[in-house]
Amino acid sequence: MEKTKLTSDLFFELLGLLSLTILFTYLVFNSEYELPFEIILVLVLMFLLVGFCFNYLSKLKTIEFDDCSVYLTSKGKTDLIPLKSITEIRLLMGGINNKDFWTLKYIDINEKEKSVTFIPRTSLRELFKLQELVKANNPDAKIRNVAIG
Repeated sequence: MEKTKLTSDLFFELLGLLSLTILFTYLVFNSEYELPFEIILVLVLMFLLVGFCFNYLSKLKTIEFDDCSVYLTSKGKTDLIPLKSITEIRLLMGGINNKDFWTLKYIDINEKEKSVTFIPRTSLRELFKLQELVKANNPDAKIRNVAIG
């Protein structure tokens, strides 16, 4: 069985956030003018936002699937999830770079419900294929392609 990769690599998004952070740092510390407190406060808030986004995006897992399982890979560790244990695939509100966030909920081997947030590749063919496989293996699974409603 061949694995299909569902998520895309976020290298360029992470590189963009890092570049913005370096640019803002350069602007603040190499300014010839004394910056007002409000501008420094806005820059500090922007640093916090960029740091939060970088942290969140770096924790996203790589998701691959085949005809019977989903593979969640993060930091060299791969978790195997049978398709029959997936309970929900849902579109979330929000995204980055015209890519939507999705969530996949499943029951792990300890009977605990867990979820993983992911950004699928630009083409949603792989996501729709996964949704069909999940529905075939677990007819009770919820599939929601809209964020509101």
